[in-house]
Amino acid sequence: MTFLKMLESIRTPFWDQVAAAVTLLGEETFFMLVGLALVWCFDKRWGFRLLFVGLTGTVLNQLLKAVFLIPRPWVIDPEFTIVETARAGATGYSFPSGHTQSAACVLGMLALWPAYHVSEQRHVLRDEIFPLNVAYNVYLSASEFRKAYNFEKTSADFTYEASREAEAPGREIYVYIIGEASRAMSWELYGYERETNPRLSQVDDLVIFRDVLTQSNTTHKSVPLILSSVSTEEHDQLYRRKGLPALFNEAGFETWFISNQSPQGAMIDKLARDADHLIYIRSPRHDMQLLDEMRRIVETAPAQKMLFILHCYGSHFSYHQRYPREFARFKPDDDVAISREHAHTLRNAYDNSICYTDHFLAETIAFLRGLRQTSSALLYCADHGEDILDDDRERFLHASPTTTAYQLYVASLAWFSDAYRRNFPAKAAAAGINETAPATTHALFHTMADMASIRGRFVDPTVSLVNPGYDRKRPRRYLNDHNEAVPFRKTGLEPEDMEIFARFGIKP
Repeated sequence: MTFLKMLESIRTPFWDQVAAAVTLLGEETFFMLVGLALVWCFDKRWGFRLLFVGLTGTVLNQLLKAVFLIPRPWVIDPEFTIVETARAGATGYSFPSGHTQSAACVLGMLALWPAYHVSEQRHVLRDEIFPLNVAYNVYLSASEFRKAYNFEKTSADFTYEASREAEAPGREIYVYIIGEASRAMSWELYGYERETNPRLSQVDDLVIFRDVLTQSNTTHKSVPLILSSVSTEEHDQLYRRKGLPALFNEAGFETWFISNQSPQGAMIDKLARDADHLIYIRSPRHDMQLLDEMRRIVETAPAQKMLFILHCYGSHFSYHQRYPREFARFKPDDDVAISREHAHTLRNAYDNSICYTDHFLAETIAFLRGLRQTSSALLYCADHGEDILDDDRERFLHASPTTTAYQLYVASLAWFSDAYRRNFPAKAAAAGINETAPATTHALFHTMADMASIRGRFVDPTVSLVNPGYDRKRPRRYLNDHNEAVPFRKTGLEPEDMEIFARFGIKP
């Protein structure tokens, strides 16, 4: 009442007329006219939406009035003076205001209409307006869980109809290494000022892919896409198609999926189960254990055609736990609180984890190089990058709703044995040509298939980085939190991020 009496004290006949005119925006007649105009003249769906909102709002308004039972102001205080022209329409209880609610519905819907029809962001209401966004997120999570749960059924009859267009004599071993949280900015191979790749820097026949962006900044989305032929534009097909192990199985390979991460019951595990052999390593989960397992298998298994998928723990937080203490190259690297004052220590630990990845990859290459009468090839790529309190934004980790250059730009490389280069010279040469080609992690599945000369349904050579016909003009897309394929510039990137990309010659 205090506020209403303040307004009463400054009333004038003119402003009374203005208020009366504004009140008309909340009248049912105005509401109906706007809704019908939308239906007949502009957009039927939006017209019906507005009318539906009006109907449900009116019902809800009356229910709330019956709950609160708040009288009109002049009933509460007889000294309060009403605008007489408004008395006829001011019946019943006062809260919540029907006029205010109706006006908000009309103007709110009209404000959203251009956002849907003009803006590229066509789901403002669903994604950003509380509580509708909460309801949609719950629905989306439940829907994705259901699809993943039913994967065995929905993909049961799927086949790649795979075949090989060429084979190498003797033994063939293909190694597909999925890194974890390894951003290219922290690799010496990409120009980082620290010596984080002391061993890989000495590998002369390494192929470094310098323009690879992840399709998602979170593991549970990125890795299934890495293991699948599915692009971000056709995400729903992820639950109908089998992954890389199934493809290689069809082509006559014996397959191993060896993971340093715990099973989570997510799509990663669903796709991994198609491998002939599935191994989960327990603590301490240092990535050299992956090589130990692979070495044991290669030395004992009789298979001639082999695929190994190694899923690393890489540089996952806490960074100082990702490597043995003898690999603490940069110090201090203690377990510290996440804060600006500890940024240097956190960076040291992260860089040490990159050094350990460098050691692991170099040792894996050395092992493959030492195999006799074996044609082998290795492909590595991280699932996503990482923020480490890099600038004034003080962003940390990954999986945020909005991205940064640090989360998107990932390290990726390939290596081919001498025997492989002799047997498949065009593929090895194409990899070198495509070092600077713009790509996303979508290319990895197709590159791995092409490395092994596998063809089949949904295997696209134009997405393969070992193919001279790689399509450099293919649009790059990111899978956002609502599983929509969007341009990278629409993922929340800020000017700081564009400057970083420009520094590396990347056009997202």
